[in-house]
Amino acid sequence: MIRLGKKEDLNALAQIVRETIIDMQSYGSDQWDETYPDIEVFRQDIALKNLYVYEWNNKCVAFICIDDLKPAPYKEINWRYNQPYLIIHRLAVSLQYRGQKIATELLTYVEQLALNKNCDYLRIDTYSLNFAMDKLLTKQQYIRVGEMNLNKPNSFYCYDKKLN
Repeated sequence: MIRLGKKEDLNALAQIVRETIIDMQSYGSDQWDETYPDIEVFRQDIALKNLYVYEWNNKCVAFICIDDLKPAPYKEINWRYNQPYLIIHRLAVSLQYRGQKIATELLTYVEQLALNKNCDYLRIDTYSLNFAMDKLLTKQQYIRVGEMNLNKPNSFYCYDKKLN
């Protein structure tokens, strides 16, 4: 089940982030660390009703955020469309629940949310070392349109998708 995140999810979200950081470090990625994403980021996402969690047997095992906050570096990207859009952020699945297509379900869910808000265009970025996310986005028909730097040693790939 996918639902809006709530403050009672904060411990589970923090645990998923810790697992994800360890996993990312195992293949040399420094995309996430002890400073980002932190509990305050999730508190804000919850307050703004932008955070969605995936529950498995009443346990929060994954999350995704979608909003319309426009990061400044996005202005430098040559996006395919110049129209209103929503942005997907912070997608992660607990290690023990990976391989269940939960990330795909979350992406599909937020795509439908966007359409329900009369928005048919999405943008997302991910660290260039996040090979799993690159593969997932490509499989879900997101198109890589450029890359940007965000104070990390490696660049972030930017993708967009026009929804049907």
